Amino acid sequence: MNNLDLQNKLLDLASSGYVLLTESERFAHQLLWRFRRRLSESKREGWETPLIITLNQWLERLWTGLWPEAWPASPLKRWQLLGDCIEELPPPEPLSWDIPLILNVDESFEHCLRYGLNPEYGDPANQLVEWRRALWKKYDERLTAEGLFHPAALPEKLCMELCRRPEWIPDKLAAIGFEFAGYWEKNLLKILHGKSRFQPFPLSGGNGTSTASTYADPEQEIYALMENVVSAAHRFPLHELAVVILDAQLYSPLVAKCLEDLLGSPLAGEEGAYNLFPVKSLNHQPLFKAAFLPLEFAREGEPRVLFLSLLRSPYYGKLAPWSRAVSQWDWVWREQGIEKGLNALMGALEPSQLEFLPHEGEGLLRAFSVFLDEGSRKGVDWGRDLRRFWEFLGFPVLANERDQIAWQRLQELMEAVERDLGDCLMRRQEWLAWLDAAAGKVSIQETGYEDAGIQILGVLEARGLSFRHLFVPGFVAGVLPQPVRSLPFLSVEERKGVQGGTVESQFEFARHLFGHLHAVAPELVFSRPMMNQKGETLLPSPFWPEAEEVKLKPVIPWRHDLPALQRARWVREGILGMASNGEEGDMTLRLGRPEGSPPTKGCGGRGLPRFSPNPYQVNGLDVPAEISVSMLEFLLACASRFFFQKMLGLEPLPELERGLSPSLRGGNIHEILASFGRAVGRNTSSRGGAFADFLEKLRKIVTHAIAPYALLPLWNVEMKRLLGTEDHENGLLPEWFREEWSRLQDGWRWIGLESDFNGLRLRNCPITLKGRLDRVDFHPDEGIICWDYKTGKIPQNKEIWEDLQAPQLPAYLLAIKRGLVSKIDGGSNRLAAGYIDLRSVQHLRHVYCIKTTAEELDSFLRRWEEHAADALDALSRGNLAPCWVEASCGEPCDFQCLCGMALYRV
Repeated sequence: MNNLDLQNKLLDLASSGYVLLTESERFAHQLLWRFRRRLSESKREGWETPLIITLNQWLERLWTGLWPEAWPASPLKRWQLLGDCIEELPPPEPLSWDIPLILNVDESFEHCLRYGLNPEYGDPANQLVEWRRALWKKYDERLTAEGLFHPAALPEKLCMELCRRPEWIPDKLAAIGFEFAGYWEKNLLKILHGKSRFQPFPLSGGNGTSTASTYADPEQEIYALMENVVSAAHRFPLHELAVVILDAQLYSPLVAKCLEDLLGSPLAGEEGAYNLFPVKSLNHQPLFKAAFLPLEFAREGEPRVLFLSLLRSPYYGKLAPWSRAVSQWDWVWREQGIEKGLNALMGALEPSQLEFLPHEGEGLLRAFSVFLDEGSRKGVDWGRDLRRFWEFLGFPVLANERDQIAWQRLQELMEAVERDLGDCLMRRQEWLAWLDAAAGKVSIQETGYEDAGIQILGVLEARGLSFRHLFVPGFVAGVLPQPVRSLPFLSVEERKGVQGGTVESQFEFARHLFGHLHAVAPELVFSRPMMNQKGETLLPSPFWPEAEEVKLKPVIPWRHDLPALQRARWVREGILGMASNGEEGDMTLRLGRPEGSPPTKGCGGRGLPRFSPNPYQVNGLDVPAEISVSMLEFLLACASRFFFQKMLGLEPLPELERGLSPSLRGGNIHEILASFGRAVGRNTSSRGGAFADFLEKLRKIVTHAIAPYALLPLWNVEMKRLLGTEDHENGLLPEWFREEWSRLQDGWRWIGLESDFNGLRLRNCPITLKGRLDRVDFHPDEGIICWDYKTGKIPQNKEIWEDLQAPQLPAYLLAIKRGLVSKIDGGSNRLAAGYIDLRSVQHLRHVYCIKTTAEELDSFLRRWEEHAADALDALSRGNLAPCWVEASCGEPCDFQCLCGMALYRV
């Protein structure tokens, strides 16, 4: 008998006045829906709704009707009492009091009570189990004194009450399922069976026909799942289709994202195209995380990242219009290296940047100050201050139905916390931990009708339900059956009595579930991936129908006929974008290209499409008359990047880095060396002064440069890196000057420091070059050498001599040869150039990159001038074609979406 036959029989009982007890709320809802539909089709009006309810709900309703003296303890109340008991009776080392320990111990008590195990007594066991038994005695006494008991003990207490008061048992009862019910639940069903017209209905396996498909990985499996679901939607109503998710953590986000791509956002009620089941608890909802950002900010040490997250959160209405201005704040903090501290973060901003805040930010500081206190306060006080903070910043701004439900559940949770823990003194992190633990038990389910749309279910929810077509992806080992439960507070003997405590019980449970799936629908589609997302091999489930297995080859959305997937916007736009960039007249790139046809260029074929630079030609471009050598380097690498970054001034936000950014450190070193050069002038020779005097001057310049940031730890570390320790001057700059002093003693002199030039014309190009030489040295025998300080990676010789992509040294030498550098005569001297590596003490060195004969140097400079002039001429004509149009593009830059590189890579 399949589930449809079972449900029809149950509905007959419901019509005759039977109370139906189910295991899941989903099953009860489907029975109620079918009952209403049956009566509607028979044109009956004014019927009474039968009592179709889960066993747990019925037990709670029955206990309330008995007017008992003791009540089940709420989760927060029992956790709080259990925490007090653990403080009085500490656990064995290395365990200590914390909320995860409380939750784990509470779960162990629940297992004992549900499966008929005595939490206080048992066979001799390890120290941890014995501690749990002693703890239960104290905990049970505390609950009894409060007029409470553990909710898992409710079936046991009802068994005793119903034996004394059988008149409370309904005359007609039916229970569906419960093959794996707890000890006292089964005893209660036996009592009901003896006192009323009780009919048990076990869920048995069905005879649905199935297919089994194997795919390369989960992504390919989801592609096929979407194709199959959409195809089945042409044959059956949407509510007759269901997908059972075995691995919710992996598959639920993938399935939800694909359904949204293909069918749009989920709609509520009868208009829903699909109905997702809850996979995320309240504490994983964005609104919940945003709500507690001020407390998280205080708990984590006032980090910049969390402060920025709160300021830019769309849930805080009064700050949302100023998101762009707040982004500029972050730029200031990054440049100054401020990573934490509310006062430091706010103090780094100019008054003009705070104009949109009440009282120029003072109100915000006061609002945060209450959460920075490390002392203990009552739970009700924490909740009151948090609500005031929300009101001050306009929280929450609700975006959708899920936010509305999350906000409602959050308010209910706050009320429960204040009711059960309001008088308890606790510190900030403890109050947060209680809220997070309670929120983890609250599931968020968007409203909707279970008779509308494709149903996405968990495997336990599917038991007893009836559909026309069922899909079960992710059928791999480790998912069905599930691994053995971790039950550290139960002895070996106790685990044998708990469902999931042994391998055998998990396997038996999975065997029943597999049989129950065959009763859900007459047509089933099982599928599994061969590898996980990391490329590791996955074994099939022991219940995998190997005899029906079909292995399918991978598909590509842009190449194969995938009607469902090609409804997705990202696939359609990718196909159309590649088609527009393909060769003229190439019409093979289209939706549903026949299998086996030759691949289209730009769509996975061997050849790459040819692109024309014409779309990147700009007429009337306002080109600067002169650019710097550093700007020329961008132009030689890519004309589009030069346009975006240097002409339009677009800059990406800096990436979050540990410590000071390389650009900030490099700029600081250049400023220090420039100041040092100006201070010593041209007196740097073995006769111009003592080494110690120069070193002391260098130390003072470094100290003065970093003085404005002396209170920031990162800059203190940077000062030690540059100068070394007080006892040993082994920092980067003292070591650098020791090498320089040695060269000075060999006869070298500094003849140019921060020397500027401009008006360097290449060929007859209308755009000229300007630049600044870090240092120029002279030796009577060696001639002139131009040095460029490098705090980053030094260009390789190939980049300078062959690729001609590093223009600094060639441009500087050409400017010296043409007499554009003041007070430096390069006409009659040998010329050379190189870099001084200043990345660290380990990298410190002088690198000669251009040191050759006069003839070879002239030949190289002519070749470089032709190459650079071509780039400048192209710019002057308005040609801004990116580098990938004519040749390959190197590492992806931040502007690839603007120049079309992102689409080209697809």
